[in-house]
Amino acid sequence: AAMAQDCQSHFVLLGATAVLGLLGVVTPTQALTGFSSSGNVVSQAVLLLVAGIQEAGVIDQIFFKLLGVAKSRRSALLRAQVLAGILSAVLQPNTVVAAGGAALMLWAPQVGMSPRELFLPFACAAGMGANFMMVSNSVALTVAQMMPDSKLTDFDTVSVCIVTTVVTIVYGMFASPRFFRSAPKGHLAASTNASSAADSCTNNHFVIHFVVAADSILVGRTPSQAGLLSTSGASLLSCTRPLELPMAEGDEFCFAASAAGVALVRSRNPGLDLKSVNTLEVLGAQRHRRCLFEAGVGPSSSLVGLRLPLSGLPGAQCLAVRRPGGCKELLSAGPPTEFTGPLQVGDILLVEAFLEFPDHLQAERDFSFFAAVPASMPPRHGRRVDTQRGWLALLLLVGIIVLSALKVADLLFLALAAVGVCLVTNVLHRDTALRSLKLEMYLGIAGGIGFSSALACSGLANALAHCIIAIVGVVAGGSPIAILVALSATASLLSNMMSNTAAAAIIAPIASQVCATQGISVKCAALVLIYSANAAFSTPFATTTNMLIKALGPYEFPDYVRYGMPLQLLMLFTIPCSCYLLYGMHA
Repeated sequence: AAMAQDCQSHFVLLGATAVLGLLGVVTPTQALTGFSSSGNVVSQAVLLLVAGIQEAGVIDQIFFKLLGVAKSRRSALLRAQVLAGILSAVLQPNTVVAAGGAALMLWAPQVGMSPRELFLPFACAAGMGANFMMVSNSVALTVAQMMPDSKLTDFDTVSVCIVTTVVTIVYGMFASPRFFRSAPKGHLAASTNASSAADSCTNNHFVIHFVVAADSILVGRTPSQAGLLSTSGASLLSCTRPLELPMAEGDEFCFAASAAGVALVRSRNPGLDLKSVNTLEVLGAQRHRRCLFEAGVGPSSSLVGLRLPLSGLPGAQCLAVRRPGGCKELLSAGPPTEFTGPLQVGDILLVEAFLEFPDHLQAERDFSFFAAVPASMPPRHGRRVDTQRGWLALLLLVGIIVLSALKVADLLFLALAAVGVCLVTNVLHRDTALRSLKLEMYLGIAGGIGFSSALACSGLANALAHCIIAIVGVVAGGSPIAILVALSATASLLSNMMSNTAAAAIIAPIASQVCATQGISVKCAALVLIYSANAAFSTPFATTTNMLIKALGPYEFPDYVRYGMPLQLLMLFTIPCSCYLLYGMHA
């Protein structure tokens, strides 16, 4: 009831555990077990490694190279879903969906599709692909801890994961065009000349030039394929090569863009550098402490009368200038060019600066106002060492998987050691590391484990197990496969209403009791629980991946029900039957 009133599940579970502790149902040690859970800590460590991979632009490179150019809708759906399933087998599905969101938003119009056709199938495939290995799956790690008799190993989940992911992909190829097929929307047509671009610009736009770097992943792709024609807040004014031809090193692009548009062009296009300035050379590599600011030239500013490029700004570098009311006038005067000055009172500078820039005395004298641009931290790519750091983080993640499978060391210590290497080698800065941790996930797992302990200790898990057995006995004559279907349905239902990890932790003691009384294989039941908890497709708040794509589609609640419910029912029988056939029913 509390979660139905928009209360977050991790707070509900922690509150319930606290109440049960006050009532004496569980001891403090049992209630707090989840906070020291090795699976909980490993999940956070994997998030940090994935953040290092994503920051360096490695995931962007993978998406750019592997999506390619599809020839049909079904081919596009197949490519996107297979890529989601493969990447989620190693990386967190949340990261795959978040990183793939920008790439798919640009890719969809190129293949004649709307984002609505791609994102739900993409997210569902990522969710099922996450079952491939336990190390990157918080649900599997939690179930393995809650059901130790299952004796799950790192690769026990592989075989059924392949089956369920294939079923999900095939369903998406046929269901998505039926439910969501429409003309691409939300992407403005590209402007091919400066005069037409000027009509779409506002006086809040800067004119700014970019150049394709030597080792850019954009080389060999057309501007349309790279998404340069459909970046929100940015209009392409001109380029040195015809738009239909692939880009090459040294190609120049002139944009009219808002401050947020400039930030998007920079972050979404690794290897597209500013032409006029190299901020790394001027400001150094501490990019986590910088962002974009708009700063207005004040009446007593020492900058009045100066021309670009500017030098001597305290901890800042000017990227572009706009004059209020002057953007369209600048564009209509001839070929698009950047503003060069001389500066006058009221001109607005776009600067990349350290966060303390507005507090500097010289800045306070020169500028009448400052406005930080949201989500404009400079991308942490562009140098060879940045890419090398990203691949190092990916290598460490793969190393954890391999060494854990070979039983070289405990998974917890391997994960913590890998995070330590990332911090020491600056793959991930300590400030970024703190932002990359998911407190709600940590609390959700901790609360779920504490609550499940209360279920087991109070005897409620045993009572619920007997209830499930009794219902199955009446409906299906006590068939073991029907019991697994009932467990699968219960786990899926809870996962659509709360955190899937917390749902798995709650169902785990019930499943253990069912196995004990009916002689069902604990491993088989544990695997059914893992796959079913991750098969939550029917509500937007079921999983983080579902929430991430809600605004990208955009999707409404009925869209999730319409697409997800048939897939949910399909999985309700696919998962128990696959586990039964591959692992056997009886202990």
